[in-house]
Amino acid sequence: MLVILIIILFGALLLIRSWWQHHWQNGLITTVAFSSKRIFQGEKLTLTQHIYNNKRLPLNFVQVILQVPRAFRLVVDQGDGVYMGNLNQIYSLKGYENKQRTLKVQMARRGVFRLTEIELEGRDLFSAKRYAQKYPIEQEIIVYPRWLDLAKVEQHWQSSLGETLTRFSLFEDPLLFRGVRELQPQDSLKQVNWKKTATTGTFYVNQYEPVAQRQLTIVLELPDDPSWRTEKYGEATISLFATIAHECLAAGWQLKILSNACDEQGDPFAMAHLGSMDVLLDTCAAIELEKTTSSADLFAEIINGHEEHIIVCSSAIARHVPFQAQLGKAVAENALWINMVDHLHQEVAPVDLEVKEVLLA
Repeated sequence: MLVILIIILFGALLLIRSWWQHHWQNGLITTVAFSSKRIFQGEKLTLTQHIYNNKRLPLNFVQVILQVPRAFRLVVDQGDGVYMGNLNQIYSLKGYENKQRTLKVQMARRGVFRLTEIELEGRDLFSAKRYAQKYPIEQEIIVYPRWLDLAKVEQHWQSSLGETLTRFSLFEDPLLFRGVRELQPQDSLKQVNWKKTATTGTFYVNQYEPVAQRQLTIVLELPDDPSWRTEKYGEATISLFATIAHECLAAGWQLKILSNACDEQGDPFAMAHLGSMDVLLDTCAAIELEKTTSSADLFAEIINGHEEHIIVCSSAIARHVPFQAQLGKAVAENALWINMVDHLHQEVAPVDLEVKEVLLA
């Protein structure tokens, strides 16, 4: 009789174990959400992980595994983040129990990052054996390039950029209101939007559409030589380009963008008429340094295109490009070439076109 009871008990345990193996993940709902879908490089956001056990069966051990790119840095206290690897969180859930955890994450690199899969692991009732179940997710984070400190950049530009941008005066039409922006040192108090300032506690000034806009071509030239195609130079040049484009767009210029940069699909980065900084930043985030095309083809297009005003943002290797002199002759004095250079390599090659060096941070 005892043997029969043992056999029945053992069979019942096997049946329970088999049922648990096939149904432990039923009713488990897990989600991942970010406090922002778009963020600048180096900034921090909040990652919220939510799990719900929508059944009566309790689960003493559930591990949620989220594979994250190397750009994600886990923030502890108020310091900079450290690489987190896969994000593994362990939960113990009662029946019909909700749990939620939030983590601070710092985005260390520019780019478009996608989270496509989340994995759940449950532990066997009678052993240490684990069972895994994967689920697709769709989360995308767009990380914009880091802003450069414009004051530091202007130390190297001297007055060249200002001369280029103010050679043709831009008069604003007071009847064509465009929006507001934060007060800058050169602004007059007559331009202050007092209602917006009182609401936010920060000084804002009105902006109006210019009576006559002129087109400015901004060129982003990235290294096409594999030995120079590094994150250090490429990322610094993209940041320089975005910073300059932002200032020129805010000044009322119609921008045309030319570049040898491409996105993940190999599509070139070019815009005939740029009217939104958001569009520019989204495009900058999508640039893949490994997809960069020929600089020679880029400058041949510029020289033959008869551009009126040009600002070239390039990497240090561009100083050796033979098109500098040709470009200088094609656009005369209406061009400015700015190189990103390492502070250890500040030599400047003599060229006909004015070159200003901007040191890498």
